[in-house]
Amino acid sequence: MDTIPEESSSLASPIGYVRKHGGLPATKQSLGQNWLLDPEVVYQIAELLDIKEGDPVLEVGPGGGALTEELFKRKANVTAVEIDRRMVDYLEERWPDQEGFTLHHADILQTDYLDLMKETPFTLVGNLPYNITSSLLFKTMDHAVEHPGTLKQIVVMLQKEVAERITAEPGNSNYSILSVFTRLWGVPEIVLNVPRESFKPMPNVDSAVLKLDIASTPKYPLAHWPTF
Repeated sequence: MDTIPEESSSLASPIGYVRKHGGLPATKQSLGQNWLLDPEVVYQIAELLDIKEGDPVLEVGPGGGALTEELFKRKANVTAVEIDRRMVDYLEERWPDQEGFTLHHADILQTDYLDLMKETPFTLVGNLPYNITSSLLFKTMDHAVEHPGTLKQIVVMLQKEVAERITAEPGNSNYSILSVFTRLWGVPEIVLNVPRESFKPMPNVDSAVLKLDIASTPKYPLAHWPTF
């Protein structure tokens, strides 16, 4: 298992975190954590994925493993990257011998996707912390340019306002840099709205699930990606 340095911390007492967080450790505000505890939402996200048995999936921030479990039911080969040492311990204890599951303790923003994924093209999924959403999407677009054809699809949950900016059409006041970048590869869609009540602790904003099928090459010619 890959690791990165992190200040050690132990799980809260079982009784305390079962009461407050649905059986999971207390969230860390510094990591932008909110546990998704609505099973219907988790199921709907999994149903949106274009995966079949044996398909490779890169999951960013599995947390307590709610979506991970749905991926197992679909027999995907899951590579999960989790920055929180407590959650790594939790998932290792929950699934010590799960077939088709690789767990890395690492910062996804500091990790090369192809160093993680043995098979391609892969699907990227995750409930993204709000504080890394833009950085992760820029990193993902860089990967698509540098390694065309290795990324098949993105299905991620993010702040609804950000999803609306990404999916905005030209001429709309919400149109943004990410609107431009994502449209190099396909048409980003908001495929599911997720109310704030689906999380513990409840955030101050609503969320949405964004889906983007990635073309094998950019839809428009790029003379020089860094300049663009």
